[in-house]
Amino acid sequence: MAEFEILSKQKHKDMYFKPPSDFTFVSEEPLLQISWSEVPLLSKDYPLVFVKNNAGTYNLSALFTLIPKQNVFLKPDGTWKSTYIPAAFRCHPFRLLSIEDKESGSITKKALGFMKGSPLLSFDSSS
Repeated sequence: MAEFEILSKQKHKDMYFKPPSDFTFVSEEPLLQISWSEVPLLSKDYPLVFVKNNAGTYNLSALFTLIPKQNVFLKPDGTWKSTYIPAAFRCHPFRLLSIEDKESGSITKKALGFMKGSPLLSFDSSS
């Protein structure tokens, strides 16, 4: 499982982000949980499905394949076939993280985090 770090204005002020053009990091992803705001854009290109989660409720998701480990919206060179790329893929390696209060166990706030070790982040502005 990927390890995330919370983005800090002070700690990461010299970090640069290069948006992904190679989407092979999702080559084996069959679906993606999506937000309602993306439905009008995603529904033009992808089948949308409801997937039951461990809590017994349902999540709205975009379906990319029925073939295990083969995302059919990904070209062999890692580029995306469809005109609309889901927001979660476009902003990779960033994720909205839920911060849990260790004492109460409840979610106290949300924070922007990034996947540690991502080649899309660097401290060199020329890359």
